Amino acid sequence: MSHEYSSKIKQHGSLPWDSAHMVLGGGYDMAARESLPSPFDEVEAEESYSTDTFPQVDVQSQVFRDEQELTNHLWTTASASSPNHSLASVKAMSSYIKTTKCNSENACLVLRCTLSMPPEHFDNELDLSDTGRKLLDSSPEKFTECYGEYCIAGLIRQSSFFAVCTYSSPDAEELEKFTAVLGAAKSGGEAGLNATTDLVKGTKSHASSIKESHRFCITGVEGEIGLSWLEHATVAEAWQGFRFDYKPVPQVALLKHYSSLLPGEIDRPKNHHDISWDLTEAVWKHALLNMAARSKATTQSATLATLDRISDRLDTLSNSNVTSESSEVKEILSKLDDMRDQLRKPTRPAIKAELQALAANDQKRCVE
Repeated sequence: MSHEYSSKIKQHGSLPWDSAHMVLGGGYDMAARESLPSPFDEVEAEESYSTDTFPQVDVQSQVFRDEQELTNHLWTTASASSPNHSLASVKAMSSYIKTTKCNSENACLVLRCTLSMPPEHFDNELDLSDTGRKLLDSSPEKFTECYGEYCIAGLIRQSSFFAVCTYSSPDAEELEKFTAVLGAAKSGGEAGLNATTDLVKGTKSHASSIKESHRFCITGVEGEIGLSWLEHATVAEAWQGFRFDYKPVPQVALLKHYSSLLPGEIDRPKNHHDISWDLTEAVWKHALLNMAARSKATTQSATLATLDRISDRLDTLSNSNVTSESSEVKEILSKLDDMRDQLRKPTRPAIKAELQALAANDQKRCVE
């Protein structure tokens, strides 16, 4: 079962579920990217999921001590993970990430978990309403003009947990011992629920000199509306709450072209629709570059100043009616890629410091 959203939609595909506007059987306009009325009689899905079916589990947990490894890890998943979260939730997470550091004095722990129930399809329950039938019989063109070309014919329920935690200490050796408890820094990412639970338990073992900060993004749990307790929760408390109180909610909308549901009455689509979430991706990558720049040993004043200007523009774009695929957003993404490449290049002070360290080591060996 795939958890990924469609990047190209023709006969069928999937999009993030919009609980404020989407309903089963509802129409969807791919060009305008908006929900439309339903041509079908009302369809209701059960509010609860089947407790007889255990969800598919996708877990990743990894500790980082190097900003470039952390940036690369989150950068490569930015495109794939962008549609999983609303722009508002990405902004909330990015506001924390862009102020963090990952270096010899700061370790970062990234936890991701998605619990997915099997897809639920409602094709056989979609019966045209009298209004929908009359409009279709009179003019298929007017039918798709009113209801769009696609219908929300199913859904996937999910619960998701995402956390970024930072552990800081001026004592690099003590921090190294702590990250060893969590599971060797720079180690692999795939993990099971129990293995991740053991790792999370280890977060409680750090010395008092190690300071902890974190940010959570959790969806699909009992009492989701009242998650204010997360503000003061530890990582272990948040993870335990997610594991024992998860309640998968619709997070993926399964779309079908009306020609699949009404064969012979609606023409099949001739072209596909390209879907992207460039604006959300840009906000996420902008935060990662802030983190990377602040983690460097040498000051990155020029880079941070440029990122501040980009931040102002992203705020303006996110509060406007601009589409996520606008040319300006794509230009910003290209600019962010270039800035990441520049940050990867060693600066002259860094090269000088490395050469001095090598010379000192060579001199020490000669004396010995």
